[in-house]
Amino acid sequence: MRIRLGLAAVIGILPGPSRAWAQDVCTASYERAQELRLDGDLVGARQQLQGCSQASCAAFMQQDCARWLSEVETALPTVVLTAKDDSGRHLTAVRVTMDGTILATRLDGRSLSVNPGSHKLSFETDGMPAVPVDLFVSEGQKNQLVEVTFHAPVRDSEPPQPQEKTSRVPAYVLGSLGLVGLAGFGIFALSGTNAEADLRDSACAQTKTCTDAQTDPVERKYLLADISLGIGLVSLGAATYWWLHANSSESKQASGKTQLTLQLGPASAYAGVSGSY
Repeated sequence: MRIRLGLAAVIGILPGPSRAWAQDVCTASYERAQELRLDGDLVGARQQLQGCSQASCAAFMQQDCARWLSEVETALPTVVLTAKDDSGRHLTAVRVTMDGTILATRLDGRSLSVNPGSHKLSFETDGMPAVPVDLFVSEGQKNQLVEVTFHAPVRDSEPPQPQEKTSRVPAYVLGSLGLVGLAGFGIFALSGTNAEADLRDSACAQTKTCTDAQTDPVERKYLLADISLGIGLVSLGAATYWWLHANSSESKQASGKTQLTLQLGPASAYAGVSGSY
């Protein structure tokens, strides 16, 4: 035959010191419950009131604690915590902390008692970033729904490679060289023209007996003029290409396909730059 004894019956058969200890526990719970209730810790007060409302406590304690327990239960707010993933599927394996203390280790749809006021919640589940929630509950508010959605972590995409910037300094240098070449062309061409005019008026020109020593300086000046013109045109063409290359990312792919063409003649020069820009 199974015999069940209540706390009051057990205390009734305990010796005097043990009964006194039980009454001390009731008194401590009775006093502590009132302190916690005044501090706004209704959850803690409820736990203490459940202790001092037992039949093992003094009659007046039972009556007061039972009445206060009913009032605390009415004032105590409750929340219902739910969580979903990106597809809208409910998650149950979720750990929730409130103000740094564990509130739930699993979500089952049941309401949870919390103290009134402001709280900071954190929802955590495996493989997902934690979801923080700022919560405010009022005294007496029941079954306040707190729902969060976990989002799959976004994989860091490969950072864009910085575009290589081409310096414009070579363009400036080549442009300056091109201007110098054109200036040299003008100087040597004018000097050659003057020398040719002097030679044409000379006695040897009249008798057509001019030697190579007399005609070579004229030809040399024209040759230098042609070379200067070629250098000037090529340099200006290269400077133009480099400038476009520095301002266009597409020209980077065509940079090795540029072709420079130079043709020199006795009294003329040709320079060209071809490529993709």
